[in-house]
Amino acid sequence: MRSSSASAPEASFAAFLAESLAALRRDGPWIFARLCERLARRELCIEVDGEALGLRCEIHDIHLVEAPRSPDILLRTDRRTILDLVDARSTLLEALLEERLVVLARFEDVSTLHDAVQIYLHGAVRARAFPAMLRRFRQSAARADGAA
Repeated sequence: MRSSSASAPEASFAAFLAESLAALRRDGPWIFARLCERLARRELCIEVDGEALGLRCEIHDIHLVEAPRSPDILLRTDRRTILDLVDARSTLLEALLEERLVVLARFEDVSTLHDAVQIYLHGAVRARAFPAMLRRFRQSAARADGAA
């Protein structure tokens, strides 16, 4: 997986996502393959706490790129909401209804995103490296909360 932000700091969401996708590829290649297939031929713009990054999804790979100008899917949220989803304190629907998660996309792409998030979360809990990554992500969220 290539990343256009190789110099991004460890605390960035882009670094976390790149590391977690690499863990999925390594520890659950069948899950990574399902994720790629589900998102294939789409570009996503993901904004977390104001940090924007792009994903260009192909049938067998996902590339981190600079945020696309005309993404198929725009997702905007924050670290706290991501942790609420990971910890099952919130569902995707609740986060959407409470506007803690904003998704702009065609209807069929919203459905695709829902499936992709579910695939990602199911894979993440099975990846050996994920607990340590999640601990670091929690620490970055706590620092961000403390700075706010």
